[in-house]
Amino acid sequence: MLKQQLGNILIGSVGLIVGWLQAGCLAQGEMEPSTCNANAQHYTIRRAVLPRNFINADKWGFDFNRDGKLDNALGNAAVTVSQFVHEFNPEPQTSERLAHDAWRLIVYRCSDRTRARLSFVSAAGQQSVLATMIGDSLQSDPDASDVAVPLTWLADAMGTAKDAGWLTSFRVALNLRSSANSLAGRLTVALEPGDARAAMLVPLADFFTYAPSAKLARQALDQNRDGSVTANELAQSGSFQQLTSPDLISGVLGVDQPTVSLGINIEAERVP
Repeated sequence: MLKQQLGNILIGSVGLIVGWLQAGCLAQGEMEPSTCNANAQHYTIRRAVLPRNFINADKWGFDFNRDGKLDNALGNAAVTVSQFVHEFNPEPQTSERLAHDAWRLIVYRCSDRTRARLSFVSAAGQQSVLATMIGDSLQSDPDASDVAVPLTWLADAMGTAKDAGWLTSFRVALNLRSSANSLAGRLTVALEPGDARAAMLVPLADFFTYAPSAKLARQALDQNRDGSVTANELAQSGSFQQLTSPDLISGVLGVDQPTVSLGINIEAERVP
């Protein structure tokens, strides 16, 4: 009799687990994709902002490696540049470009109503992140990875870049707060360092060349004294290399790889 009761309990437990798998998203992000496609809400990301002070750099960072420090190496680098040359502020240029629906976000509710799938859509394709709904906020799963960010635009204070410089992250952490018609909050990613540097070099070189207030930085970076800063000159700068150095180790296809963190603030407006 006892064995039969235990067997019934075991069968019931297995059935319950199977039911969870079929009905919705699990706590660790395992899901049946068809259960997270309901009630699609469409948004256009209107603003993507680099921090301009170290308080926001920390606020928009995330402790990926759980060492007690908020990771945002490229955000801190942006703050350093803006404090040295106050004219460095790419946000108006970035917002103007994003106004043309270059970066969209679709939020799908999971069937259990406590989870959601966030799909970021851009010229880089579509990447999805699973999140938990806590009150009016959406918090991504700890194992979330792929989101593309327009890094060249984010670094382009002069508005000279033709390409957005979309880079897909190896890790992502987001915390967005929702209102009736908008989403806003932190988006933190871990990027491949070489790709990140390449995406920023040209717009930053143009800034140091043409920004009137960048005279001292231009003189320090201009190796051949021709009055301009090239991408190659900036790449050889010890300061640039240090500010953009990897600060994380991320698992990429089962292999540990150095990555560099970036934390920004995004604002998205709901569209019909």
